[in-house]
Order: sequence, then C-alpha cells, then structure tokens
Amino acid sequence: MGVKYKIEKSLLPKRYQNFSLIPTSDGVSQSVYLLGKQFVLKIFDDRSKTQIDKEIKLHQQMIKHNLLVPKIVDSFEIDGGEVLVYEQIPGNSLKETTPAQVEAIGEFLAKLHRIEFDFELDSGKYSKDSLESLVDKYNIAPIKECLDFIECNPKVDTLIHADLFRDNVKFIGNRLSGVYDFSDASMGDRYFDLGVVAISWCIDNLNLNQDKLKALFNGYSEEICLKEFVEYMKFVSLYYAATRYIGNRDYKELLEIFYNLSAKYVKKK
Repeated sequence: MGVKYKIEKSLLPKRYQNFSLIPTSDGVSQSVYLLGKQFVLKIFDDRSKTQIDKEIKLHQQMIKHNLLVPKIVDSFEIDGGEVLVYEQIPGNSLKETTPAQVEAIGEFLAKLHRIEFDFELDSGKYSKDSLESLVDKYNIAPIKECLDFIECNPKVDTLIHADLFRDNVKFIGNRLSGVYDFSDASMGDRYFDLGVVAISWCIDNLNLNQDKLKALFNGYSEEICLKEFVEYMKFVSLYYAATRYIGNRDYKELLEIFYNLSAKYVKKK
C-alpha cells in the first residue's frame, strides 16, 4: 500500500532530480518514496498546510527533547498535495522482537509522553466513542459484538504516536535508531500507545509474551496493573481491527488477539 499517488521524477524540485525515486511498500494513508539512500519523501493528499505545519513543529519539539526521530528537511507541493522530505533513519524495521528492543521502545515512549508543547493537536480520534462511530458507520458486525467486552475509556491528556507498530521503528541490533511516521500523532491516552506496542511487539503465536511485556513496563519505568492494561490491549486490538477492515486489510489476527486476551484475562467485578 506504500504508493497511492504515483509521481514521476520530473515533478520533483530540481534539487532532487539527481536522486533515484524508489516507491516503497510503507504507508497506508500516504504515499512514501525513497530519494536515494538519503531522504524519504511522503505525499499527503488528505492534509492541509496547517496540519503539515503542525507535524513540522512536532518533529522540531521532539528533536529538541533528544528523541530519535527523523529531521524534516523540506516541504513543497506536487499537484496540490502537500509533501514532506525527511532524513532517512539508519537500521532495519523488525519482523520479530527481543525483550531488549521492547524495553528500548518503552524508554522512548516514556520520553515522548512527557513532552510539553505550545500548539494544538487533534484529539478524540482514539476514544471509545470514535471506535463505536467507526463500527456503526461501516457496519462492522464482527467488531460490534465485541464492544460490550471493553472495560476502559481512553483519556485525552497526552501526546501519543498512536501507530507504533514495528514497521514505524528502526533498530541497529538491539539499539533503537529511530521512530517515524507521526502523521497520526494526536492527544490521547498514553496506555493506548503502550497497548499498540503490546499487541504488536509482545505477542508471539497470538499469545502475550510475559517477558516482553515486563520489558515494556521496565522501559517505561512505571508500575502498571496487568488486568487494567489488558483492557487497553483489547481496545487497541479492536480499534486497529476496525481500521484494517475499513481499509480492506487483514483484520482477523487482531480480532483473534482480542479473543485470546478476553479468555485468558477475565477482569473480576
């Protein structure tokens, strides 16, 4: 799904004409290209200039706080669509994870969630009301029948990445080299971010790996009640199952994770 909007090199500014333009398989809502081995080009055909400016400010704030995120080096338009150019991050995305890598991303999130900023970000997108609206709008029957089994109501009080699946992070060995794709960053609940990591980094064979979850909590440096946190994992599983269903992508694995968590961790009244 990496390229929704195909472009030719001739559409690029002259300063990029000598770079190879390589389409990628990354990205779902935007089109992503590599410019040689130096830059990443992302085309936003659904974002306003104001939204793009907020992403630029957000990256500046994160870099100011020494977070490992790519620097945005340029912005322009192609056929009316906003374009950002980022520095490429060294390293590789993960197909499988180690406890050390999970702990490293927990440390990253602890720093991210403490950032204060002086501009407004979107909010409410990752709420229970938002999920229920999506399910009703698209009549997602397999997910609608699960909503009554969610016992958390995410807050809106923290800057979150909101899409911290393994393909948005790079490592060199066990060392975190960078986190990217903050296009869906929003005000939300920090446990939503941790829940995304838990369902995508700490699940092996559709079951929760306790060693990896412990590593996540250690990296985040916080005592977290497992049974309370599992409710967030269940919520995140349903939220992304819904968005994948809407996007005609495979959602059944996330739904199975939800069922496995629901069966194993029954919250006592």
